[in-house]
Amino acid sequence: MPRLRSPGRLSGRGAALDAAVHAWGIAVATGQPSRLTPPLAHAVRPVAAQLVEPLRACRYYGPAIQPTPGADETAAELPGPPGELDAMRHDHATALVLDRMRQASRDAGVLFPVWAPATVDGAPPGGAGGWRLGAADDWTAGFSVAALWLAAHTGLGERREAVEAMRRLQPALESASAFRGFVFQYGAALGDVLFADREAREAAVTAARRLAAAAHLVTGVIPLGEPDLVMPGSTGGLVYVDAVGPTVALLAHAADRTGDEGLRELAGRLALWTLDALVRPDGSMAQAATYDEDSGAVLSVYTAEQGLRRDSTWARSQAWGLLAAGTAAVRCPAVTGAALIHGRAVADWWIGHVRDDDGWVPQWDFDAPPDDPPDTSAAAIAAAGLLRLAAAERSSADGGSARYAAAAEATLNALLRLVTPTHDSDPRPPGMLTEGCYHRPHRLAIRAELIGGDYYLVECLLAGLGQLDLHQL
Repeated sequence: MPRLRSPGRLSGRGAALDAAVHAWGIAVATGQPSRLTPPLAHAVRPVAAQLVEPLRACRYYGPAIQPTPGADETAAELPGPPGELDAMRHDHATALVLDRMRQASRDAGVLFPVWAPATVDGAPPGGAGGWRLGAADDWTAGFSVAALWLAAHTGLGERREAVEAMRRLQPALESASAFRGFVFQYGAALGDVLFADREAREAAVTAARRLAAAAHLVTGVIPLGEPDLVMPGSTGGLVYVDAVGPTVALLAHAADRTGDEGLRELAGRLALWTLDALVRPDGSMAQAATYDEDSGAVLSVYTAEQGLRRDSTWARSQAWGLLAAGTAAVRCPAVTGAALIHGRAVADWWIGHVRDDDGWVPQWDFDAPPDDPPDTSAAAIAAAGLLRLAAAERSSADGGSARYAAAAEATLNALLRLVTPTHDSDPRPPGMLTEGCYHRPHRLAIRAELIGGDYYLVECLLAGLGQLDLHQL
């Protein structure tokens, strides 16, 4: 059973709930008048939802019983104000997903969870929910560590667990991959932001400085450093949009902690060069670019092997572009205006192409056939980008902050419907964000749970609850 929290404004009603419910039950059972009036029932109903609904999701309670026609006002009392219940629903989902991620990190030993089957049919021995693992230098390794930091931050875990898991990331410091930005932004910098943890700060700053040392002197581009991803016959350096947002955040964090504004300036150049190269005229995103290693001139632009074809719009590349633009706009004031121009184009394209009947969750590639699988991880990443863009737009006179915040909220509500249990008889472990798609062309982790999707969902939910400041992430 997950450990659950109640928002402070509800905690004082908890003691009243027990007395009210049992007094009402005794009165009704013995034929006596009850003093539980509709206003009092209304007052204690929110905390009842706070305690019962997460346990119903874990199947400790059966389905809710609807009031019968003609029931008295107290029995028929409806839930409290929508805003309050939305906050509770987000809080419940956060607890379920964090508890699952935390347990996955514990079970992984020296490795790190990457993805888990999320369909019952065709699941391997052990059923849906069993994690596939990766090493410390896998680009996803920092996400489960981030979950431990967030669990400690929200009272659902212990800081010690996060520190111990972070120490297992140290081998990734020796990697030449640009994906180190993922690993140490979420696995280390987040711990420094939340707890001012000295070890986390040292790891984050060290990773940022090593990434900066590899940057192209003219463009600020950090080479991908993944030889297996270089296209046959390709020349020059290679950059993917995937790692840019987290790397921008990591460099900006290191600038905050060291006072070295050169790191923030590099972050801004990296973001703008990548967005200039990869955002198409209509606002869609390519994934990859090659460049001349002397001049920095762009040689080619394309969608790599994870997409449908070289000129398609892979859903996660659009989402990564949105995250890169939103992060640069929030964390690099010198380039906020230029980042917003790109961010608006990418966000407007995203919103315009995630059709209503898709429920704000796109297919894995926007050019894929209609019956191809969706990718909830792309939606969660996009929501994180939209929230950052909305935060940056709040300081812009001609911005669209409300529109982007509303799109993020609609996306999160759609994703919550895909967190297990999704129906009363769902046999899968609670807290799985289902319907992720890791690598469709390779038929890898389709309709699965992806650890990155879990993380970005929780990050967005906590930001919406006011428990994370996106200006620091």
